[in-house]
Amino acid sequence: MQANNAAVTLAMAILVLSVPSALAEKADKDKPTNIEANRMSSDDAKRMSIFEGSVVLTKGTIVVRADRIVVHQDAEGFQITTAHGKPVRFRQKGDRKDGKDGIWTEGEALRIEIDDRNERIELFERARV
Repeated sequence: MQANNAAVTLAMAILVLSVPSALAEKADKDKPTNIEANRMSSDDAKRMSIFEGSVVLTKGTIVVRADRIVVHQDAEGFQITTAHGKPVRFRQKGDRKDGKDGIWTEGEALRIEIDDRNERIELFERARV
């Protein structure tokens, strides 16, 4: 039973990786990332910021709600964001080829990672879409 749950969780995470990236609003990648939280700490030498307590991240149509978010920035300015919660929830609007309003994708997991360089959102542990 445990192996089946792990396989389902992995399949759901792979599904989320494939679908939102292909359908995400193209304008999202050019939008700034805004984060609200109860507490924030930063380490400039490590290019890392930690946000804790009722954290809300927005970037275009992407909205992530978490207990804790850690943001690392690489030398080229791309961010890798790791959100933790019980659960972390995300929502993102996708583009449609026919020009009509896009469809919203929603999901949750205990951990969500957002990779700006590769324009990918990954869900880990108890992932659901």
